[in-house]
Amino acid sequence: DILPAFDEADLYLSLSDIILGAQIGQGAFSKVYVGRYQGELVAVKKQKRADDELETYLLRELAVLKHFQHENMIRYVGGTQVCQPDGTAHVYIVTELAEHGDVLALLLCGAAIGWRLRASILLDATRALEYLHGKRLIHRDIKSANLLLDRNFNCKLAGEFVSYFGMARPLGLNMTIVGTDAYIAPELMFDEPYNTAADMFSLGVVAWESIYRK
Repeated sequence: DILPAFDEADLYLSLSDIILGAQIGQGAFSKVYVGRYQGELVAVKKQKRADDELETYLLRELAVLKHFQHENMIRYVGGTQVCQPDGTAHVYIVTELAEHGDVLALLLCGAAIGWRLRASILLDATRALEYLHGKRLIHRDIKSANLLLDRNFNCKLAGEFVSYFGMARPLGLNMTIVGTDAYIAPELMFDEPYNTAADMFSLGVVAWESIYRK
């Protein structure tokens, strides 16, 4: 495993310093809220600590967020853990807030979108992937819904790293199948060996979306 470890001591934020607002998203095992931390608007993901497999994915997500940061990836702010009287525990993961939502919503909104902005989004996404691939990481779920836009419409790569980031072992080795059907590379779909090219195939689908807005 090439990822640096994520230590429990890294969950150092205090929940009392995080102001939760409206829920803005939901996954299979988590909910996402808009929030405020030390005066900054942030996104806060609340996730229950569950079985060993999910725990492994959670720690992997936190490790990626903490140790691999790039201007075109969602910025990690910090995290905290809250234990309930019944013994259950939730982790709160705080990241920067993408104030303009995701690229999919932008493409489907019906408003005019200039070609310069579309090209800029794709270039930003390419830079993020270049960084990840250089660290021998594969995203495996590149899609327009995982490309977020900050207040200046800079593109930030996101995604639930729990499932979507995987270690690039010797290239061509089979790994866990993940991804979204409309964007997934053929080698992933047919459970064949794959590498970083799978991400570039998916980005090509996003480029097609950007042209035709479908």
